Amino acid sequence: MIVEGRVKPADLPDNRPTLSVVVITRNEERDLPGFLQNFSAIADEIVIVDDGSTDKTSDIATGFAAKFGGNIRFLSLPRTNEEGFCDQRNKGVAAAEGEWLLQVDCDMRLTPELAAEILQAIMAPELVAYRFRLEQYFLNHRVRYGGFQYWNQPWLVRKAAIKWSQKLHERANIDAEPEEIGQLRSRMVHL
Repeated sequence: MIVEGRVKPADLPDNRPTLSVVVITRNEERDLPGFLQNFSAIADEIVIVDDGSTDKTSDIATGFAAKFGGNIRFLSLPRTNEEGFCDQRNKGVAAAEGEWLLQVDCDMRLTPELAAEILQAIMAPELVAYRFRLEQYFLNHRVRYGGFQYWNQPWLVRKAAIKWSQKLHERANIDAEPEEIGQLRSRMVHL
């Protein structure tokens, strides 16, 4: 169910708006290889905002970029005592160069259906953001109860329209009218 292989941006339509995938990390050596392989399928760039990892997170990002190519930027920007996860996400927004941002966590994965839907969705000039639901997993079992199956956030957004708030359980604040926020049908896998 997860995208395998890579779709190079050159294989995508020339008139497509650029897409930056932004992720915050800290000691993600376990999840980062799968993340990079998966999201490089649709990203014009991947921006990794790292919070002072002490494992091989940096080496993995650098090695992936050298081996497979692509525009992967690893930014070592540890949080201060006053900063929260929202500040890390805002650093990613500032660093990203794409017109559209897909802001995710390192343990998320695209399905082929969602990848195709995202690439189609960003072509719509009248929309500013899109919500998507998660297909949640816990201990390798899909979570079907407890409310997680309804979690629906606008994490695909035009760069100019997003600002993050709340130090913990960060919240995406979208500068858009309700009718300018679309809904994707496919779900993002959250491991």
